Amino acid sequence: MRYDIIAFALITLIAIGSLAYSAYSFFRHKKLLKTVVELYIARSALEDMIANQALNKEEHIDQNDGFVKFLSDSREWAFDYIDKVQQIIFVLKEKYDSKKALDEQLKELFNMLPENNKEK
Repeated sequence: MRYDIIAFALITLIAIGSLAYSAYSFFRHKKLLKTVVELYIARSALEDMIANQALNKEEHIDQNDGFVKFLSDSREWAFDYIDKVQQIIFVLKEKYDSKKALDEQLKELFNMLPENNKEK
């Protein structure tokens, strides 16, 4: 019977001591816990900022795609224009060599000049 009281008192003291140590540890590490929470919040904010920057970068790429398409279309138009002029010059050279219809070919060549050109 006496051992039961001693065992009960010992277990009670251990339980109270564990509870007191837990409370002490919690308050001692409260600052650490606060820092961990602040870091978690900052991490979430950084993730949001990175996601927003990624979206902005994608929008910027879409805007650049329009400019690249414009350059590509302009390049195609320029190459087509150069091909047409070269064909006319080649025909003109053949006709000049044979001295036939020179005026007609010169007019066609002059019509390729930008101020006279109706095509775009």
